Amino acid sequence: MRAITLATLKTDFQAEVLQGALSNKGIESFKRDDIFASIFSMPGFQIEVLVYAKDYQQAFEVFNQDFPDLAKYETVETH
Repeated sequence: MRAITLATLKTDFQAEVLQGALSNKGIESFKRDDIFASIFSMPGFQIEVLVYAKDYQQAFEVFNQDFPDLAKYETVETH
């Protein structure tokens, strides 16, 4: 199954909160590059939250509705 980047975030905490909200809606997600961002916590290291393509639209809506301030400033893929 193909995974799509939903958001690119600056902190592991942001990614964990987003993943919790997605999980509450029954959407499976996972992180990429979280080890480096967690260890180094430096600018330039970012965490991608990915979802399966079949769940992308619902996940996108959750992100924009539940995290409007974060969604404004973080990278979000548009499909």
